[in-house]
Amino acid sequence: MSVSGDQTVLDARQLCIAVQVMQDPIAVYDTSLRIVCANPRLLELLGYSEGELLGRSILTLLPDDVREQVAPRMAAYIQNPVARHMGDGLEGPIRHRDGSTLEAQMANVPVQTTECVLLVATFRKIGDLELDDIRFRGVLEAAPDPILVLNAEAKVVLSNARASHLFEYERLGLFDQHVRVLFSEQHVAELLEQLSICADSYRSGTWVVDSASTLRLDAVNPGGSPTPVEISIAPLPTSHGLMSSLTVRDISERLRLQAAADQMKDEFLATISHELRTPLTSVIGYAELLEDLDFDQLSPEFRNFLEVIVRSARREVRLVDDLLTLVRFGQGNLNIRSTDVDLCTLVSESVEVARPVAKLAKITLSVDAGDAALHVRGDPDRLGEALDNLITNAIKFSPPLTDVNVRIDGEAHEAVVTITDNGPGIPEGEIAHIFERLYRGADAVRAHYQGAGLGLSIVKAIVDAHRGQLSVTSTVGVGSTFELRLPANP
Repeated sequence: MSVSGDQTVLDARQLCIAVQVMQDPIAVYDTSLRIVCANPRLLELLGYSEGELLGRSILTLLPDDVREQVAPRMAAYIQNPVARHMGDGLEGPIRHRDGSTLEAQMANVPVQTTECVLLVATFRKIGDLELDDIRFRGVLEAAPDPILVLNAEAKVVLSNARASHLFEYERLGLFDQHVRVLFSEQHVAELLEQLSICADSYRSGTWVVDSASTLRLDAVNPGGSPTPVEISIAPLPTSHGLMSSLTVRDISERLRLQAAADQMKDEFLATISHELRTPLTSVIGYAELLEDLDFDQLSPEFRNFLEVIVRSARREVRLVDDLLTLVRFGQGNLNIRSTDVDLCTLVSESVEVARPVAKLAKITLSVDAGDAALHVRGDPDRLGEALDNLITNAIKFSPPLTDVNVRIDGEAHEAVVTITDNGPGIPEGEIAHIFERLYRGADAVRAHYQGAGLGLSIVKAIVDAHRGQLSVTSTVGVGSTFELRLPANP
């Protein structure tokens, strides 16, 4: 057996004599965990006589439930004991002779005597700690979320009661646990990386509160049961070196509420879809009757308007049918009727459909289709629907006398359509949500823009069904650019 940390060679008897006069409660135990001496301060603190403790396990000083958790770790610890000083986070309840418990901080220091290795366990009541430490621990306990303080080795040195409850450990049982034990295996690598990034940024002076990392992962209790949590990481400089503070938030209830909200959304979509289908069917029916009129009864211009009405109404009917399908099956599988599509022609048609709206809004709508023809494999109605949504959105959110530009490019094996506007832009915190069903940004709500928050989610579903990508870049006060990428059809 090797001893690391503090190394002092004494006679065992001399050591036991020395601890008798020390002011802190102290027990000395051997590598079989048997107590070989206890000083008067410890006996007074815990209500034992010396004869009652000598020869008994040091674990006798712990409550029964804590003892079961600590015993295997103590057995491992004595194989290579290292010094654990006050302030290193080894704290928890210790047991009085009458069965009551009191919170104490502990230190363990191995000592090489002439006969053997002995371990000196020093106890200090939490109530005797320095005022600043008490205040810090009070703040820790008052925190509404579980908190773990980790050392540089990603092991727990301090925790609050909420952390013990979440991870289902006694307070002392959490001490020295590595994050690999406390979080699901598939997330540990990312967590360790973020801990390293946090520490490096603090040392370099680049860390700020707003840069605190937030991770979504699963906490694991001793039985292996996962609990979904979010973790915020922050550096914590201490007199014992730079540590990390982990604020762990149980999001089980939030996920449950989100699932309930999604169900309500589905029910709403089912209801509104049924309500929309009837008037749309009437629009198509009457439009088809008008199409059957003789040529001398309709001017060419009016007949073009009628074609736009019929095409748009039919797209809306398919949209309603897809919403019903999404609700029924709970997934975004759309019915795609693939064929070769001339993307330049399709974009031009969508731009022409949007021109009357742009003119009314005093928006200059331009298209740059380039010279080369670009073809994709897809459903022209679906892709037209996606383009219509993106272009009309750009017009709707742009102020008068500004521009909306639609551009088509070919890159490697992709066809790229970008729609750029000079609108108010999208706040960074909203970008991650704009493709969610029924999501409407705060500015859109305040400005009373029409819409139910369905358009972009449908566009995203269409693009995904075509194995494409949809993204957005935006600057508040400057405008937004939506980029649609589709695999090119050779």
